Amino acid sequence: MKRILAGIAVFLGVIGAVILLVPGLRYSLVGLRLAHDLQVGSSEPVHVRSLISSGTEIRPLTEEGLTVPTQSARPESYDLRFAMQETVEGAGAEAVLGYRITEVRSEQLGTTGGEGLLANSYRMRGLSTGLLANLTRLDGKPSRVLDEGRFSELLAGFWPGLPRTRVRPGSTWTGRWESALESGLLKDTPIRLQHRLNYKLVDFRQEGDLVVARVQVSGNIVPVAGGNVPEGTTLTGTGRVEGLVLLDVVTGRTVLADDRTAWSVVVRLEGQDIEVVQFSDRKSRVWRPRQVPDGQAGFEAPLPVPTGSGSPDGQASPPGAPPAPGAPARPAR
Repeated sequence: MKRILAGIAVFLGVIGAVILLVPGLRYSLVGLRLAHDLQVGSSEPVHVRSLISSGTEIRPLTEEGLTVPTQSARPESYDLRFAMQETVEGAGAEAVLGYRITEVRSEQLGTTGGEGLLANSYRMRGLSTGLLANLTRLDGKPSRVLDEGRFSELLAGFWPGLPRTRVRPGSTWTGRWESALESGLLKDTPIRLQHRLNYKLVDFRQEGDLVVARVQVSGNIVPVAGGNVPEGTTLTGTGRVEGLVLLDVVTGRTVLADDRTAWSVVVRLEGQDIEVVQFSDRKSRVWRPRQVPDGQAGFEAPLPVPTGSGSPDGQASPPGAPPAPGAPARPAR
């Protein structure tokens, strides 16, 4: 009997040792609380690669109330690459982070593209859940390639909402935030883009010296008016977010994020028998080169081979739209 008990004890001891020595297994069994560990004053570079397509289409009123641009729309498309210095200015219930653009390269025939972003600085305020609360441009010039709304979307992909409880692979949670759309089509009434997001923890895995949580992101974007809409005017639209985020389980901070965010907003001016469509389709990768070398992340290399394409509601993408997301690069040290 003693030998049996001793054998059981040894067996349980081996199982316990394996669980302790394999972090991914331990987190999968007992779960993990994902939370940010921000040190005020800490600063490090962040790199971005983004394919951006956007534009405005003015067309006659469509009887079917089409919410996406037609094939006759002619967007401007950019291959934008830039580096920025991220500085933690505040932590606690409301995180405050500063971003200063230190390097920009863009490719589009006959234009300087996103080079006007160089030396711009921004301040991001985040919620306790990790999601972006608001973004303010402090210095520099406004950019029509990557305006504050699209910059907010990019950072929201890099700072996903975090769960309030312990999670295991398969766990799900939700998040919501809003960005502003510069339009002027509703006179003094602002247009807000509500991002209604769903998160799913795929798994924990060892990547070089890091244990990362892979989180899948999906959701819809709904345009809403921030006040009364003028008589004879209606606001419609559609949008979609898809992405994958790799989080350092120790700090809760993103080391690499891929996302595709596409939306269109339609303002129907019935008195003028026209409708104006503003649309954007952005595919981005954001990463920390300290943990993910540029060679693996794609700062110098193309984005992954696309797995398909399509507009937010499954119709054909407008000309020049970026490809759908491929698999993200694996971080390494």
